[in-house]
Amino acid sequence: MKFITRVLMACLFLAIAACEADTGSGSNSTVESSVAATTESRDDSLPEPSSNSQKTASATPNPATPSDEARTYRAGTDYIELTPPVPTVDRNHIEVTEVFWYGCSHCFVFEPIVHKWYTNLPADVNFQRSPAMWDKGGVMERHARMFYTAKALGVLDRMHQKIFDAMNLKKVKFQSEAEIADFFVENGVDRDVFNKTFNSFGVTSAVKQAEARQRSYQIQGTPELIVNGKYRVTGRLAGNHEDMLKIAEYLIKKERGNNQGS
Repeated sequence: MKFITRVLMACLFLAIAACEADTGSGSNSTVESSVAATTESRDDSLPEPSSNSQKTASATPNPATPSDEARTYRAGTDYIELTPPVPTVDRNHIEVTEVFWYGCSHCFVFEPIVHKWYTNLPADVNFQRSPAMWDKGGVMERHARMFYTAKALGVLDRMHQKIFDAMNLKKVKFQSEAEIADFFVENGVDRDVFNKTFNSFGVTSAVKQAEARQRSYQIQGTPELIVNGKYRVTGRLAGNHEDMLKIAEYLIKKERGNNQGS
């Protein structure tokens, strides 16, 4: 048991290190102060992005300043160009995928920022989430199962933020299926329904697809954004969360121009 515990702790350490490295900040005091400042205005429940069929054509992106509009971002300096590109779900829309981990403090801080951003995206942009995993068969995979179980049960809208809060504010580790099951039951999900869903074929397939996407995206930390399967936006290159979104907006416009010209 001691050996297994050490292995689990090592996996968590590596995941946390990757999370901190991607933002260029390894200071715990900085992270804690950022979390405290962010949670004051945090909603209890941040809904999962709606599908494109539910978006209105009148939706417009957040207004950019003239300097933002005029700036040109460069591959290799501000973002990473993926070779080869990763196929997207719907070629008729520009896809933005956030790769995250519930246990990542930077993802926790990023959540209300990206939530406000994606709710104002235009109708031709499809926002998705994909949980990160660096320990196949380990605790991060169970966290990914937690995400897809909530999605399959139709409770992700109210559970997503609660899971973030539990792991980052209450320091709940969710290391076992039993612990995750208890949390879902506490939040109104029938235990038998949870047990059938958590290890179901559908959830297992979704987890495997997310792990494969992560490899194709060449993810090195969290949070990261993938724009249309072609570009990877990282906190390390962008410098901060707000600039990650500015770069993503630039790449969305770039892809929109490419689509119109083809």
